[in-house]
Amino acid sequence: MALEIISKSANKKGGPYTKKQQEKRRNEVYCLHFERGCPARKIAEILKVNRNTINSDINFWYSQLATDWKDNDVKKWIVKQLERFELQRSRLYDELENCNTLSDRLLVEKIILDIDQKISQLVTKLLINYKYNFSISSDNEDSDQDQIEKFVKMLLKGKHGSKSCYTEDELIEEAVKLTKCDVLEAELMFNAMDDLGLCYCGNDDEQTKYDVLEFSKLRGYPIS
Repeated sequence: MALEIISKSANKKGGPYTKKQQEKRRNEVYCLHFERGCPARKIAEILKVNRNTINSDINFWYSQLATDWKDNDVKKWIVKQLERFELQRSRLYDELENCNTLSDRLLVEKIILDIDQKISQLVTKLLINYKYNFSISSDNEDSDQDQIEKFVKMLLKGKHGSKSCYTEDELIEEAVKLTKCDVLEAELMFNAMDDLGLCYCGNDDEQTKYDVLEFSKLRGYPIS
């Protein structure tokens, strides 16, 4: 019933979003992903929102969780998740012993593998984001924005001068190429750009493209 209500409340497939719409959507994504365990594809279907936007929202929440958690919180959470994981595995292995057909055995083994992958991905994402966020202080916020400004300028000059609209994946790829950072840092840079107003510079197509030139003007970056 809750999923039906959320689905009816969503009627926007792409940006730009107002700040209020963005916050409402992100809260719905949090509920569906972290509380109900829905993958990005399913959330995109329920909310009728572009999947890239949903992926961006999920990355935003991972980054927020990593920032808000203290070191002790992370350790406790990991221990709790590992204990839960081991209990699930134990129950499934018991169930595996009771399987009478090959198809049943393969199904249970697939569930075990899925649990392995989901827990590993979740722990890895949170730990990496936690490490990244705690490695920088608020004193470096200006330098982070300087890095974004530098990246935008690099996109809008030289061989990139004839193009200003990019998908999320394209922006992440360009960030890796131009700034020589890793994929995680590029994803965090995209999230930071989104928070700085990039979300208002997207189109309404099925695959959202963001106008970096419009974003640059919004931020007041001097483009030579």
